[in-house]
Amino acid sequence: MPNNTCIIRLIKNIEKQPNGCWRWIGAKSGNLGVMSVGNKLTSVKRLLYFIHYPNAADDGDLTRCCETPDCVHPEHHKNRISVFLDNILKIQDTGCWEWQGSYKSGYGFFGIDGKEVATHRFSYELYNGPINDGLECCHSCDNSRCCNPEHLFLGTHSDNMQDMVSKGRANKNRGERHHKSSITESDVKSILVLLSSGVSMKKIHEELNISYRIIQRVCSGESWSHVSLPEHLKRRSI
Repeated sequence: MPNNTCIIRLIKNIEKQPNGCWRWIGAKSGNLGVMSVGNKLTSVKRLLYFIHYPNAADDGDLTRCCETPDCVHPEHHKNRISVFLDNILKIQDTGCWEWQGSYKSGYGFFGIDGKEVATHRFSYELYNGPINDGLECCHSCDNSRCCNPEHLFLGTHSDNMQDMVSKGRANKNRGERHHKSSITESDVKSILVLLSSGVSMKKIHEELNISYRIIQRVCSGESWSHVSLPEHLKRRSI
């Protein structure tokens, strides 16, 4: 806890703005406001945050919620747990905690200390403890957006795959359900109809404005092989 001298120095270097922000006009290291406390250079925003919220978890970088880059107002910052909880929508019917922020490969992610962290893994470690190397964080609810720690369990990759097969989910991620899909089944059928009519892949690409590589993969059966032309169109194309 800083002494009275430190508090006075803090106050002298804070310029209060009409929008409620506290702009730091003192010393900086890079873009970060800093002050020496006990011969140690300390982040001003962190110092003020933990003075204001003495019981808050000291769990890494603070996220600024206002538009003033130099703002050090503790009420304009959140720690990572607050950011995580603010992006959770609790679904009453299923009990799932669905992540409302960014997604990658079907799973929620958010930034922590410059790194992207999977939200379901963060939730498991926050509420249940560390995840040992080699283990995956699996969903008992089969909802990849869910971060409810009670819906998460640990297992090897093999355990995860066996769980997926046992629940009949092995083939559910194809087509539009696949996290990398950028076209719809309707697009695929349009490609196949044009192809069966003698239209070249280049012309299909130009007409539908779909990646040429995607069209190649559809036409070769490399992807979307489960989608085919209706029988009456097949007969017409013979």
